[in-house]
Amino acid sequence: MKNKFSVLLIASIISILVCENANAQYLSIGNDTTMCQLGAFNLTAVVDTAGVPCDPSLSVDLQIDDNWYGYPIDIGFPFTFYGNTYNQCVVGSNGDISFNLALATTPNYTYNTWPINAAFPSATPADLLNSISCPWEDLYPYAGGTLSYTYKGLAPNRRFIVSWDNVAMFSCTTTLFTGQIVLHETSNLIDIIITQKNACGWNGGAAIEGTQNSTASIADVVPGRNYPTNWTAANDEYRYTPNGTGPYQVASIPYNPNPVYPMIITWFENGSQIQLGGMSCPVNPSTTTTYSAILDWCVDDTATMTVNFDPMTLNISGSTNPSCANAMDGSITAAAAGTAPYNYVWTDPNGNVVQSDLGVSGTSALLNAGVGTYTVNATGALGCQLQQTQTLTAAPFAAEFTWTPTGYCQNKMVQFQDQSTGVIPIAWNWDFGDGSPISMDQNPSHIYIDSGMFTVKFINAVVGGCTDTVTHIVQVWPAPIASFTSAPASVCVGQGLTLIDKSSYYPVQWDWSFGDTSANGSGSVTHHAYAMPGTYSISLIVTDSLCGNDTIGGFIDVLSYPIANIGNDTSVCKGSVVKLDAGVSGVDYVWSTGATTQSITVSPNKPSEYNVTLNNHGCTFNDAIEIGILCEMYIPNAFSPNRDGTNDIFIPFGSEVTHVYMRVYNRWGQMVYAGSSSDKSYKGWNGYIGSDEAAVGVYSYVISATFINNETKEYTGNVTLLR
Repeated sequence: MKNKFSVLLIASIISILVCENANAQYLSIGNDTTMCQLGAFNLTAVVDTAGVPCDPSLSVDLQIDDNWYGYPIDIGFPFTFYGNTYNQCVVGSNGDISFNLALATTPNYTYNTWPINAAFPSATPADLLNSISCPWEDLYPYAGGTLSYTYKGLAPNRRFIVSWDNVAMFSCTTTLFTGQIVLHETSNLIDIIITQKNACGWNGGAAIEGTQNSTASIADVVPGRNYPTNWTAANDEYRYTPNGTGPYQVASIPYNPNPVYPMIITWFENGSQIQLGGMSCPVNPSTTTTYSAILDWCVDDTATMTVNFDPMTLNISGSTNPSCANAMDGSITAAAAGTAPYNYVWTDPNGNVVQSDLGVSGTSALLNAGVGTYTVNATGALGCQLQQTQTLTAAPFAAEFTWTPTGYCQNKMVQFQDQSTGVIPIAWNWDFGDGSPISMDQNPSHIYIDSGMFTVKFINAVVGGCTDTVTHIVQVWPAPIASFTSAPASVCVGQGLTLIDKSSYYPVQWDWSFGDTSANGSGSVTHHAYAMPGTYSISLIVTDSLCGNDTIGGFIDVLSYPIANIGNDTSVCKGSVVKLDAGVSGVDYVWSTGATTQSITVSPNKPSEYNVTLNNHGCTFNDAIEIGILCEMYIPNAFSPNRDGTNDIFIPFGSEVTHVYMRVYNRWGQMVYAGSSSDKSYKGWNGYIGSDEAAVGVYSYVISATFINNETKEYTGNVTLLR
């Protein structure tokens, strides 16, 4: 019995149309074919919906068992549910659809929770969040009925319809449920249609008809149809009108179910059923087998396909490699087995067809083949086609050579040696790279006149006309050319001299002679210091590891240091003229005064230091002298003759003074004191005029001083007498 939403008038029309198309073929599973190898494949059913006597919209049987969600299903248009837009949903066996696609991670293995333990809204069970229930109750599709979905209408007013058609209740398997959920394009309306929902005592008859958002913050339930009420319904329909992200407007509308025709295909192998349902069926025939499929829909039809089995094989039964890489004397033989005759087609390594053998009952041999991978395609009488490849290789050989010595000097003989591997050569060709004649010897010798880098090319030939070429760079060394530099170019006595080898062509030994009595030096860099001035002859002998030695000489000037002595430190009177002499002639001079002569005269007015630097072609010496200032007098500007032992006497003093004559005057110009250092009684003025104390006040003085250089200076000024 077909379980369909229908009315008598529709059934009558369908009956008429079925009669009119009684000979129409709606189902096909493919043409008869031939299998050439064992292997599984899928049979696919194709239903021609054009002209079927029912809605051509295909209704897909979901085949979901008890308490599970199916695979993701395309809604067919964007649908907005509680403010969120979706393009897919999943269908549960217990009367609900969900927009939580995570429930379909593994098709038919995500649990559609049962029993009901709480009214909507409820955060548990989680799989009923973000869902529509039609209603949610414990259904048992395994005991009967179908779950299907289909699409109706044209954009922008299409409908997505999920149907539960005569699905048995769990624990009440004779009590059947029929209902639909309809999603509307553009308007985002939801219709929940119940054709029959009867009571069942299992789980207290619990069932919920309504919607719930993803957080359980909103649920829209048909009044009187929430948990734990045990309710029934028949031929009723409720419409849910969206209101943004908020609650739906729920209203009863006239009952108007959507006719649905689930399509079921049953598969058979040699007359025995192997699968119920599905648009494809996996098979794995090992002999000639007949497959058939029966279409159970608004029309019935049967399709048959026979798979003929031809266990054809193709093997490479033999091959011969070419005699060498360039030869074309190889061969390959292919042998097919199965249903003869066979067509053989051979292609070369570039994919070009090189040979075809058609209508052959036995083997096929490819001749005149060279090195490479060849492909043979063989087609049997029943159309089986197989392919094999075979690679032909040549006997390996490679040109190679060595030479001795590897480090080679010009005008000496070098010996070349054939070191080729693989097939033994029969001819040789040597090009030594210097323009000399070609040699045909296997192991020739050669003398290079010039030094340099020469590319030697060696070609050998083997039987079959194949050749191989190898080249190597041979370096021919010249004799060494000695050269060196010295740093610095001239040195001073005792100064370190560095000698650096600049010879060409890589010497490995150095012998240095310094021209004095010291031992010879070695190494590419050597150091030496000379004990005496003079011009010395230096020679260098360099020797390389291959081509001998070479000698070069040179000279080095060793200069003495100019030792200056401008005298010991001394003192003079201020302004005295002093002559300073460096004492060495014939060198360069630089005095601290800026002078560049051997001697200078100076007249210091304060203590001073003078220095001179002597430079004998880079050998420098420095000397300095300090000259102090003498011939100075110190005259106090006050004294206190109160006999306390401190500052009681007015007396001048100085350095390098030989004679002093002092006179003191009061403010009226009267001389109150006169004294001379030549007098034995001279001790300076004690502040008395005769035997009387001089009055406190300012007095003037005139002092004449004679110094060791016989210079006499006169000093005038004032001194204050204090008591």
